Amino acid sequence: MTHEFGIYEQVLPMGWIGDRPADYGVAGQVGANTPSLWQRVVVDRKLVCGVNVTMQQRGFTVYNVRGWPPGMPNYGGGWYRTVGQAAAAELPALVQRLRLVNAHIALLHCAAMHHDNQSPPVLRVRSSDLYRYEPSEDGTDGWWVGQGRSEPSLIGPADGMRINDALPLAVAEAALDWLDVVVARDALVDFARLNQGQDALGTQDFSTALDALWQICESRLHKLAAEHHLNVRARAAVSEVMRKLDQRVLLPAGVKDRLDQVREERNALLHQGAEPSAETAHECLSLATELLKTVVPDLATRAPKHMFLLQ
Repeated sequence: MTHEFGIYEQVLPMGWIGDRPADYGVAGQVGANTPSLWQRVVVDRKLVCGVNVTMQQRGFTVYNVRGWPPGMPNYGGGWYRTVGQAAAAELPALVQRLRLVNAHIALLHCAAMHHDNQSPPVLRVRSSDLYRYEPSEDGTDGWWVGQGRSEPSLIGPADGMRINDALPLAVAEAALDWLDVVVARDALVDFARLNQGQDALGTQDFSTALDALWQICESRLHKLAAEHHLNVRARAAVSEVMRKLDQRVLLPAGVKDRLDQVREERNALLHQGAEPSAETAHECLSLATELLKTVVPDLATRAPKHMFLLQ
């Protein structure tokens, strides 16, 4: 399994990291070569968690996880392994790294909200989206994704729309600062779920959004109870956890009632297959964001709202 991979299309819709390229005018020329200025590295950070993140001005991001021990595969059982055994051994490492990338994308959105009240879209990265760096004996080293597709070298039709939405360097730096905190606080899963919920909201998939975002709420409530040493059973229902937190005034005013209302619709989804409303899914995002502020105090999110006209 490679220790280095990059993301291209998934990061670009969020905008250009750093100052807007001086030659942005060529974006309207579909098929033109990607300007060399856009490929300039504007962020190169070694995180405390052991990951080196390099971001180009066009948005192409490389995560070097060679020094990151969490999620590393266990190669026990001798030197010989079938392809299936090798894939199974490497799966935990891949999952952990995907969580890192998706959490970072969610945090870029949150940092943009905090700094400039902008809400760049949140997309979800899957293993099929990862570019791997492959050296070659004939000198054609480069980034490749599944089925031999290489990193785009030409400007595509969407680039003209993306060029006007630049993300300041302060946003990129803040998101990486927060990512280190998230890993250190063992909250990576919750922020990967935040990415999943926001991505689902963007496609009006309110069932998936509510399920992912409510898992954040349950997780943070249990951790809040543990941090304050409340006498809560290991497998206690979240309603019991909420009641004890509310009795100790450990929840902001009105939050328990809001959580109860969302929990009812989530239970109806889980046990009856009832489709939740858009308002409930958006409310769950708000609650999840508020609970995640115990990890990142300046966290801010905005649910995407689109208008569709059917003819």
